[in-house]
Amino acid sequence: MSYQLINLEEHATFETIQAMDNTVRQYNAQINKAHYETLNLLKQYSCKVIGVSHLKIKTIAEKLDKSVATIKRRIKFLKENGFITVINTMRDKQGGKGANTYIINPIELFKKIQNELSQMSYRKADKKRNQHQSQQAMAFVRTKKETMSFLKLLTSFVSNKRRHKQIKLKRIENIKYFRARPQGVPVELYQRYQPFFSDAQIKCLFNKISDQINQYPNINDEEYTDIINNTLDSLVKALRNYHRGQGDKIYNIFAYVTAAAKYQALRQCSMKLWENLPAFTQDDDDTTFEAGTTFKQASMAMWEKAGLLDDEGMPY
Repeated sequence: MSYQLINLEEHATFETIQAMDNTVRQYNAQINKAHYETLNLLKQYSCKVIGVSHLKIKTIAEKLDKSVATIKRRIKFLKENGFITVINTMRDKQGGKGANTYIINPIELFKKIQNELSQMSYRKADKKRNQHQSQQAMAFVRTKKETMSFLKLLTSFVSNKRRHKQIKLKRIENIKYFRARPQGVPVELYQRYQPFFSDAQIKCLFNKISDQINQYPNINDEEYTDIINNTLDSLVKALRNYHRGQGDKIYNIFAYVTAAAKYQALRQCSMKLWENLPAFTQDDDDTTFEAGTTFKQASMAMWEKAGLLDDEGMPY
């Protein structure tokens, strides 16, 4: 008995796991439960290199909870009847006998082996079967390998060509639709509303809103940012409601943001004046306020005096 160093990938007998599963399923109808149990285990360990497994007899016995002698008899049956091909191997580094390599034979090879077995007597078959079967299997594997190598080379060539074409098309699309942030528009604002408006629209909307806010010098930077975001959010929501059939059509987005920003800026400015403007003294009704009293505080005091505040201290 000879042992050899082999590359498992060179002996792959199936292109897909499904093809291997279908073949083993057909063999199931021709063998008993015990032999199928062993063949099915070999199949389970033949997925990395499809159709080829590399296992020790002892490992198979442990997996199936059987004795080593039982597994040897089952392997011998599968081998002698053409279901598998067994190759004895040597260890790469340490040397010595390694785990056997089991090749699940395709249907075509199985049928050839069966035909030859039927034409030979039992004695001749028992003597020549292993050698002839191995030669048949190796010849089939070599042919299969050459075919698969050609197909892989062709597939790789086609895939690379298709991939390069897709990359080029994607690059062209990116160039065609390249967008750059308009000068003067804040980065966060541009990134936030880029999906909804063109670059020119974002710049124009930003300028329209800024023109309204800049009329009121008492609005600080934080309030400035809030008004811009609130105005553009309001525009996006109005457009969304229209496209959902839940609101009126916005005929001019620039007029919309101008009006919305004007209202918000005026309101914010008025609120700040109301909160911070010093109160004045009315001589006609003897109303006086202490120094430092704001217009808001004065207004609340006058409403309270007139009985215009509710229990929570808010104007009616």
